[in-house]
Amino acid sequence: MRNPYFCEYITITMILSKINYTLAILIIALNLVILPINIIMIMDSKSLFQSGMDIVLFLTVGNLSLIPAILTFFKERSKKIALLFLNVLGLLIAIPVVYLIYAMSTIQC
Repeated sequence: MRNPYFCEYITITMILSKINYTLAILIIALNLVILPINIIMIMDSKSLFQSGMDIVLFLTVGNLSLIPAILTFFKERSKKIALLFLNVLGLLIAIPVVYLIYAMSTIQC
């Protein structure tokens, strides 16, 4: 006798896997913007106590979201709910960081 919940489990894990892949691709795309700016800001800073170093902290947190995004592309880990949670959290961090970068670049002093 077949288990009626088996098909639902497979469907749910496939949906979670697709959502996880989509979020990981978005995080990687956003980090293509964040990572070079972070490297430039670290290389140009002369002191750790400059006013721009708090921005580097936010950029680094946004860059750390790359770790679960890359781990998502391994088959055995793409269905993990913990990675889905970390990807959602990373996306919630990366989107405001990209907005702040855009807002700071448009400020005319």
